[in-house]
Amino acid sequence: MILALAAKARKTIAIICLLLLYGDIVVPAYARGARFTGNYHIGAAGSVNMYRKAVKKPGINMTAVTATPKRKEMKAPAAAESFGGPGQPESNSFHSANTANMVDLFTGNFSYTLPLMDVGGYPVTIGYNSGITMDEEASWVGLGWNINAGAINRNMRGLPDDFNGTDSILKTSSVKDSKTIGVTSGMDVEVTGVPIGLGGSLGVFHNTYRGWGLEYGVNVSINVGAKAASPLTAGMSLTNNSQQGVTLSPSLSLHAQEKRAADKGSYGGFLAIGTGYNSRSGMQALQLSAGTSGQKGEEGKKPRTSGNSISRTLMSFAYPSFTPTVNLPYTSSMYAVTLKIGGAITLVHPSFFVSGYMSNQYIAPEDQHRSIPAYGYLNYQNGTSPDVLLDYNREKEIPYREKPDLPNIGLPTYTYDVFSVTGEGTGGMFRAYRSDLGFVYDHYMKTKDQSGKISIDIGWGNIVHGGVDLNYVRAFSETGRWTSQNPLANTIGFQQQDKLFEPAYFRNPGEATANDKSFYDAIGGDDLVAVDLYQLGNSSSTMSTTNYLNRYRNQQLVEKVQLKKETAVKTNREKRTQVITYLTAKEAGETGLSKYIESYTLNTFGMQNCDNTFPDETNASGTGLLGDYFKGIMWWTQGWHKVYSRLDSKIDFSRTEDIKAGSPEDLGDEYSVSWKGRLKADETGTYTLITDSDDGAALYLNGKQMTNRWYVQGAGDENTMGKTTVNLVAGQFVDIQLDYFQFRKLGSVKLYWEYNGHPRTIIPQAFLYPPVSKDTFRTGIGVTLDGGKDTLITKEKRVYGFRKADHISEIDVLNNDGRRYVYGLPVYNLKQQEATFAVNAGNGNIKDGLVKYTPGVDDSTTNRNGTDWYFNREEMPAYAHSFLLTGILSPDYMDFTGDGISDDDRGNAVKFNYTRVAGIHNPYGWRSPYTDSASYIEGLRADNRDDKGSYIYGEKELWYMHSIESKNMIATFKLGDRKDLLAIDRDGKKHTGPAKKLEEINLYNKADFRARGLQAVPVKTVHFSYSYTLCRGINGAVNDSGKLTLDSIWFTYNGNEKGKRNPYVFHYNKNNPGYNAKSFDRWGNYKDPLQNPGSSSTNLITNSEYPYSLQDSTLAANNAAAWTLDSIIEPAGGRMKITYESDDYGYVQNKRAAQLFKIAGFSNTKPVTGSPLSSNLYDAKTTFDIADNLYVCINVPRKVNNNNEVYSWYLQGLDTTYFKLFTKMPTDKWGSGSEYVPCYATLDLEGGYGSINGGSTIWVKLKSIDNDGNAGGPYSPLAKAAIQFLRLNLPSKAYPGSDIGDDAGIADQVKVVLGMAGNIINMFSSFDNTARNKGWAKTVDLSRTFIRLNNPFFKKYGGGLRVKSIVSYDHWSAMTKQKESVYGQEYLYTTTRLVNNVKETISSGVAVYEPVLGGEENPWRVPVKQYGEQVAALAPVNLGYTEEPLGESLFPAPAVGYSKVRVRSIHTKNTRSANGYTETNFYTAYDFPTLTEKTNLADQKRKYKPALGSFLHIDAKYFLAVSQGFKVELNDMHGKIRSVATYPETDPEHYITYTENFYHVDDVNAEFKHLNNTVPAITLQGAIDPAASIGKDVELMTDMREQRAVTHAYNVNLNTDMFAAGILPWLIPSLLNLAQRDENKFRSVAVTKVVNRHGIVDSVRAIDKGSRVTTSNMLYSSESGEPVLTGTQNEYNAPIYHFTYPADWMYDGMSGAYKNVGFVTGDIDIKQGKVTRGLTAADVAAYFASGDEILIWSSPKTSGDDCNPRPATYPLSGKLWAVDATAISGGDPDIYFVDAKGAPFTGYNISLKIIRSGRKNISAVAGEVTMMANPLKKDAGGAYHLVIDNNSKIINAAVTEFKQHWKVDDARKARLICAPNEQ
Repeated sequence: MILALAAKARKTIAIICLLLLYGDIVVPAYARGARFTGNYHIGAAGSVNMYRKAVKKPGINMTAVTATPKRKEMKAPAAAESFGGPGQPESNSFHSANTANMVDLFTGNFSYTLPLMDVGGYPVTIGYNSGITMDEEASWVGLGWNINAGAINRNMRGLPDDFNGTDSILKTSSVKDSKTIGVTSGMDVEVTGVPIGLGGSLGVFHNTYRGWGLEYGVNVSINVGAKAASPLTAGMSLTNNSQQGVTLSPSLSLHAQEKRAADKGSYGGFLAIGTGYNSRSGMQALQLSAGTSGQKGEEGKKPRTSGNSISRTLMSFAYPSFTPTVNLPYTSSMYAVTLKIGGAITLVHPSFFVSGYMSNQYIAPEDQHRSIPAYGYLNYQNGTSPDVLLDYNREKEIPYREKPDLPNIGLPTYTYDVFSVTGEGTGGMFRAYRSDLGFVYDHYMKTKDQSGKISIDIGWGNIVHGGVDLNYVRAFSETGRWTSQNPLANTIGFQQQDKLFEPAYFRNPGEATANDKSFYDAIGGDDLVAVDLYQLGNSSSTMSTTNYLNRYRNQQLVEKVQLKKETAVKTNREKRTQVITYLTAKEAGETGLSKYIESYTLNTFGMQNCDNTFPDETNASGTGLLGDYFKGIMWWTQGWHKVYSRLDSKIDFSRTEDIKAGSPEDLGDEYSVSWKGRLKADETGTYTLITDSDDGAALYLNGKQMTNRWYVQGAGDENTMGKTTVNLVAGQFVDIQLDYFQFRKLGSVKLYWEYNGHPRTIIPQAFLYPPVSKDTFRTGIGVTLDGGKDTLITKEKRVYGFRKADHISEIDVLNNDGRRYVYGLPVYNLKQQEATFAVNAGNGNIKDGLVKYTPGVDDSTTNRNGTDWYFNREEMPAYAHSFLLTGILSPDYMDFTGDGISDDDRGNAVKFNYTRVAGIHNPYGWRSPYTDSASYIEGLRADNRDDKGSYIYGEKELWYMHSIESKNMIATFKLGDRKDLLAIDRDGKKHTGPAKKLEEINLYNKADFRARGLQAVPVKTVHFSYSYTLCRGINGAVNDSGKLTLDSIWFTYNGNEKGKRNPYVFHYNKNNPGYNAKSFDRWGNYKDPLQNPGSSSTNLITNSEYPYSLQDSTLAANNAAAWTLDSIIEPAGGRMKITYESDDYGYVQNKRAAQLFKIAGFSNTKPVTGSPLSSNLYDAKTTFDIADNLYVCINVPRKVNNNNEVYSWYLQGLDTTYFKLFTKMPTDKWGSGSEYVPCYATLDLEGGYGSINGGSTIWVKLKSIDNDGNAGGPYSPLAKAAIQFLRLNLPSKAYPGSDIGDDAGIADQVKVVLGMAGNIINMFSSFDNTARNKGWAKTVDLSRTFIRLNNPFFKKYGGGLRVKSIVSYDHWSAMTKQKESVYGQEYLYTTTRLVNNVKETISSGVAVYEPVLGGEENPWRVPVKQYGEQVAALAPVNLGYTEEPLGESLFPAPAVGYSKVRVRSIHTKNTRSANGYTETNFYTAYDFPTLTEKTNLADQKRKYKPALGSFLHIDAKYFLAVSQGFKVELNDMHGKIRSVATYPETDPEHYITYTENFYHVDDVNAEFKHLNNTVPAITLQGAIDPAASIGKDVELMTDMREQRAVTHAYNVNLNTDMFAAGILPWLIPSLLNLAQRDENKFRSVAVTKVVNRHGIVDSVRAIDKGSRVTTSNMLYSSESGEPVLTGTQNEYNAPIYHFTYPADWMYDGMSGAYKNVGFVTGDIDIKQGKVTRGLTAADVAAYFASGDEILIWSSPKTSGDDCNPRPATYPLSGKLWAVDATAISGGDPDIYFVDAKGAPFTGYNISLKIIRSGRKNISAVAGEVTMMANPLKKDAGGAYHLVIDNNSKIINAAVTEFKQHWKVDDARKARLICAPNEQ
């Protein structure tokens, strides 16, 4: 019937279809000039079609990036508070017009791309990416959508790479003084003649952190000195204070009885020599205990996250890096006074004393602020000063101690930035690499310490004793780099750039080019290495590094590799096919594509003004120098008080009254002036500048001091005048600064010059100009939307203010097709401040994770909250976070007029113009959290005094696309205001900001637009319609706006508005929660805290407590799809519906995915069904018998039937596992409640495991430990951990009375006394026993207590969302009233696996890693070594651990990919003739896991500690040096195609077609594979290396530091003894001066080797209906890494060989630009185009290529002849070209250097840099040969050769000839007429 109806109306239907086809395809394509075809709805790279195409030829780079979908791993939860941030969403995501499908099969991500128009060959598309997060900003086209022409985004790690010492990190910090004031009184009794005495003391003291306390002590002293002399006393004292416990202290003193105010572990700071036993700290080191630190740590400091990754095959990191630490010095001051009175009564010598003391540790006001110059990764070689901040982090750094042995010292990682590139026709990621090794270190910091003591003794009786003891102490500690005894530092230090050696360079990490094996061999190849240390025996204090690396393999030392200076660098440049270079702001201002930063006026359009000359402020005569007038003269010590500024016409002041004339206030007799400006040369020649002053003067030219007469002196004397001589060129300007000071009485200052025979004169006003006052100029006239006129462009100097000369300002990406993408607009984050401070716990909101505070008080040094008054702020100066695409240039493009892209240029180019709506004068403020509160860091729940708040605040620029210009088309972008994305200030106040939305895009014919402007009729217009429906509440109380939401898009053509009737309409998921910064899980997906297991409104379990992903499939899918696009209506009425589900995975790399399960209870006997379970970690059997509960019961989601299932589902592979115990803690005045106690315990699987309650609860037994943490005792490791937590973290509860605060009542005072008795008990007992007897840390809350076990389903939810199905409806019913058709595909992400000998369907997902938030679920996290963490020998054991993996910060970012994905039609069920399905398999991190290693720290430990000196402390020394090596090996295999197959629906076991890729590995049959990067490669000279290294990066990161602590104690004792001999009194004076010194020195050298392997395709096997063909790569190009020789084997074993001749083998002009771009040299002379000094002819031929573009700084001749020229002192910039005079005629290169007019150049003292190579970097094929004989031949010596001759059985050959030089017409012509400028 349907066919009949169709037949009747076939003509009508045909006409309708033709009209629809014409209207939807032909007209739009014609209107936009489109050249592409295919489905509009194209998505991210990763489609089946793309993969199939990629695997046809093994030589194709299978990691090529053609699109940049947003990766789900970048949904970092830490960023969920970073709404705003330094970046801009408009530059983050990119959608290519050439993408294929909407679903990325590997990740399941959805993306949708809609082409909008084509601007002269450059397509403009709008794209959407799924996976929206709470913190995500809406771009200018709506949430999840973006239009991005192209950009480079910087993921800034640590410090910006381009910081070069001109930028500094500012830290401001304060903390409450730790001040202890005490008074102690006591008595001492000695028996004359018997050197034994007894003494006791009792005192009261107050500490600002701990409050009031009591102390008492007993002293035993031995008098061994002569009776009448000062005694040398040896004694042992017992001191107890209620805050710190008991200390037994064997001590030595010289006639000075020491009174201990506090234990060494407290802030008492009292000078003491001795070993103290403290019941809380253990055996203390024998050292002088002065100078303890009062500085608090940076609790709760939030890591910063930024940046999005664009390609799953490239760079990402497991967690963000930190700004390198800035250390502030603290000051310790200690004072004590003692009054002692006594005498002798026959044989008894009684004495009484009173001692008062004060100790204080604080950060002095002048030390609360510190600014340190910062050097990024690119400029390590310039950061040579000890007091600089280098760009690196340390991972897993532990305070060093000797016992117990620690497994590791801090692991260093260089924190280079990662850049992502987007643009049509380019893409990928890149980073900086270094050609040297070098080392990093802590910036220098030295603490301050001072103390003093005075003691007065008076005696009476038969023997009278009196005296004065003066004690003076100075102690300090210093931290910095390891300097002395470090020969390795001189060998591997960072190197300066010289000629072809580039210390740092940009490179795409996916490059598979041949590596420099000699450099890799010099650093130990792929093996683990550590620096060898030297010490000549234990008695030698010399402990040094050596120039040897110990090389380890399988943890065994295999050899020592000697490092040499010449081999510790890459002598050959790294080969690159994509050449990425940059220009600094200084360089770009001279030779950039645009010399200025150009901002087009908002919604004002017109043709570009071609005037590129900055208005000359110096055309007229000078006006003088700007003088700043100050009170005071020595500004570097006392600071200047600036009074006023004025413009002085010249410097000619004869009297002090003349200088001070006009001052608004009296400058007094001591003042100073600083004149600044510019000096203009009158003539070319030699100038002498003279200062004549009374008093001092100093002259600076171009920032360099030229004269220095900074003395009190008179004027008029030639001997006191400052003189300097410089050579200048007429009209040349030099920055000048003259500083002057006047010290009383007479004053004068004059500035003269003399030149070219002219007499000495005051420099006239006409040649003096004030400092540059303008950095911008306005040019061009444009038309506004309302028809008015306005300035079109504002041009800004690239170097000015925050844009430092060393900052990267332009990045060029040169593709291997010769096209150059210029990213020449740096977009700045202007300011970034991170603040953390103490807050009032009562203001905290746990649910929202926010805390209120008082701005300007709490977040400042005036903070008075909590116990510590803590405040810390770090400020990052301005840096560019993005670089916008400003031009795309063809290989033959030439800028003939030097004004950037314009219509008079040759070649093809596309220009991109932008509008700045927020800048330095009107910055856009951003803040995290995006409220008026701070992020709440709760601290300890049972103590309300340690809570912190934090926020990050910044200001940034905002730039939007203004227009795109090609040769014949121009597109303009109309912007409008928006309701969301409000600006916010530092205090959290929101206000309407400058952010914009895109309203429409108009495409014009350029000629029409030039003639008529906005009156021209656009060829095409794209319209956008918005609402604010998604994620409402983002603006808080300001308005109820949600985020900008794209509702529809429609097109109009040539002014016809009909397209509005048929728009694209977009609908979003019904799950649309409001904004809440804390409603996310560890993967960044939306999660309501009420959804957490066990959570309710009355018992809320917040996401901070339970950050883990929900394991309910329905909830997980619904949450992951929040705010996501799920349906589209097309203009023709067709609809598309996207259904999502949650990601899942069975493995984290090659480890079983684990999760936390709730503990059901504990038992001390084997659990059985029905037996009661306890919530206690230990229970009392009887009054005196306490038993620990070693059996743990766990509620599980998958019921078990037997013990085999318990093991295989939950326990397999587990030995030590993680527990999270919510443990009840004791109550005191500072709070009550429970604490989360994290710990590990070893499972006793031999002791049994099983199940109860019908299999819904399983149990496992734990291995017990003894009190020292060793296996085999009676204790539960969980109970031990809980009690240890109490002792270490809650001492006020563990030791009642130790912390009673300032407001001590009677009850508190009683506790102090009782606490002292408790301290005595603890000393001779164990704290564990005390705690158990009191029932402390015993009970846990089972609703919040967890254990980590394997996921039993091999299917753990988390990671984000994936597409479940896409269904399309054709809308046929509306057109024909017939049934509409439904089409679609569904996606299955499962595989099968034998589990317990049963084949189960499991998730095919593999997480390359899990987020650091909630990392306790990560199966990679296990203790490196479990040990008893004894702080000192006698202390209670602290169970602790260092977690694997070491090198975790280098692990790939969390992401989920699928090893197997099936795509099938939605109509396969119950269909007899269903289509088959496609199955794609991927390699994942399961197949290629990350590898880590470390050396044994004990292997390289050197120690020097003389026993006698350490005991007496006369000159005590303890030196320690350690060395350790680490290795992390990464790869890029996660996500590479393994195979693609098609199956019939009825036979899933037998494929129809099958293609599989094999990569070069060590063992193809291994379950966990290891890449092998050793392959045969051929050079362009034809030499074959059978074992070349391709696609492997090896880096060595070295950290060498030193910490040193020194204490000097000077004791001067003046005493008198008076006694009676007969009837006469005798007086004996004595004087003893004893200096004591204690020095501790710790040195360490740590090296991290990072090996990054890139997969190399070995072969491809293709099977089609039983026909099998295998193609193998046999030989690779050493230049590109691509295969040049392949062999194909068919099923008949008839091999075919194919060889490809790269074009660069024949044509140097097409070869790699990497060979010489960036070449730098200096101090050369060029005459008439030829180098005459500095380089030989051979050098010139080797370094330069014809066509090189060169930036020079040259000094013209100012006098002299050609043989003896006198060059200008200050060089002038310029641009030259290298031309080979023999290029056409042939012969050896003969390079000339010419200027833009082609004239040979002459200059002197030239510094130059090749900014663009004459080699065009074009990868092409010059010839191909197909043959039947293998052309690889081995000669008698075993060497391989490529032989293609008559015996090769050639069956096909082809050759392509390229022309390297050709003649063209002279295209030089007059500049286009420019519109007038606006100044």
